[in-house]
Amino acid sequence: MSGSFKFEKSLVILVIAIFILSSFTFLAKGSDLVEIKNGFDSRLLSGKVIGVPDLNIRIDVSIALKLRNEKNLDNYLMEVENPDSPMFHHFISKDEFKNLYSPTDDEFNSVFKYFKDQWNDVTPGPYNLAIFINDVP
Repeated sequence: MSGSFKFEKSLVILVIAIFILSSFTFLAKGSDLVEIKNGFDSRLLSGKVIGVPDLNIRIDVSIALKLRNEKNLDNYLMEVENPDSPMFHHFISKDEFKNLYSPTDDEFNSVFKYFKDQWNDVTPGPYNLAIFINDVP
């Protein structure tokens, strides 16, 4: 793979990610957004106790679900950006993306039901890609 092809693939993935994430911002509630600039605190990833949260503060949680057929998606993105490919610039619709790469309705509904049984304010995200839990104690 040439350097420019890798760059183009990364650019396409970035554009898709920005589109998907911008869809989430319209569904999220709350005005106190927290920006994470440098990734996660390594203490969170190691499971070490880092303190006790203020029990009077409620938070909103966004859960991103894993894509299906990621290898096929990678291949599609390579083809759609390759000028020598018959798939060059043959983009798929939102519905096609959901049918091919999003979690299935059964998978999504199973996870959604689990969280809905735990909390009242649970909202489905677009294309079965996320679940939003609002006002979590």
